[in-house]
Amino acid sequence: MLTGEISQYTCLIGTTVQEVYLTHPALRATCDRMLSDHVAMLTRDLAAAKKLYTPDASWEPASVGYFIQCVLQGGFIFAKAQQNPKVAAASLGHLQAYLATLLGQPQNRKRKDQRR
Repeated sequence: MLTGEISQYTCLIGTTVQEVYLTHPALRATCDRMLSDHVAMLTRDLAAAKKLYTPDASWEPASVGYFIQCVLQGGFIFAKAQQNPKVAAASLGHLQAYLATLLGQPQNRKRKDQRR
C-alpha cells in the first residue's frame, strides 16, 4: 500500500478537508461523505469479522472503522511530512496487531485449525 510516490498512496480527500474545512463548507461536506463512505465499508467488514470471530465482544465496528481511518490519515500526514512511509508502515503494523487482538487473533486460530 505504501509504495511509489507519496502522492500515489496518500489521500487527496483527507488533505483537501484539512485545508478547506472552514472556508468551503460544501467541499468539507463532500469530503466528509467520502471519508464516511470508506468508514461504512470498513464497518461492514468489521461487523462480519466480529460476528465470525468474536460475536460477544463489546467493541462497536463503526468506532473501530473510524479508528482505522484515523490511523491511515495520520500515517499519510507523517509520510508527507517526513517524505518517507516508514512511520505510516509502522503504524499500519500496530493497527494490524490491534485488529488481531480485537478479533481474538483469528490468524493464529486459522493456523491451528489447519494443523488438525
